[in-house]
Amino acid sequence: MMALSALIFCCSPRSSGGSHGSRATGPVAALIATPRDATVAALEAVLAAAGPDVVVDLVGGLPPGAATPLLPGVDLAAARAANCGGLPSPARVTATARGRLFGHRGVSGRQLRAAAAELAHDPARYRDLITHRTGMDGAARLMRRLARTRDRTVDGRRLVKLSVRIAATEGDP
Repeated sequence: MMALSALIFCCSPRSSGGSHGSRATGPVAALIATPRDATVAALEAVLAAAGPDVVVDLVGGLPPGAATPLLPGVDLAAARAANCGGLPSPARVTATARGRLFGHRGVSGRQLRAAAAELAHDPARYRDLITHRTGMDGAARLMRRLARTRDRTVDGRRLVKLSVRIAATEGDP
């Protein structure tokens, strides 16, 4: 099985057609979620394939001092870190001659402090680290449910951490 080093979604209503390596001629959106040592190469691949109407969501980590000659003067780490925990709204976007770049990182200090306060207030509620276990199909159903509602009660218990079994055969408990 090949390891996934980059997850890139590109959508373009038109392309320059034909051969492999052709440049897209319409709008392109890319989500890059990579290990930190693969992020710059993935970004460069997107920039090489896309026209100037590209929007890149940079989720992957970055090594210290990460840069690309394709975006001279752009601080990639700052562009990625400019958005955190859903803030600011609207998101900060870095505009370049080659397109737009934005990213996001984890949660804010405020969100971490709120979580710590909740843990301190009711530690028994979070005693078990893994509160639910399921297979891939169950995880997909659960993620769709969580996207629709803020209620984290699943099977009568608050969902804290979900363990997902990845196996050749499915079998939700």
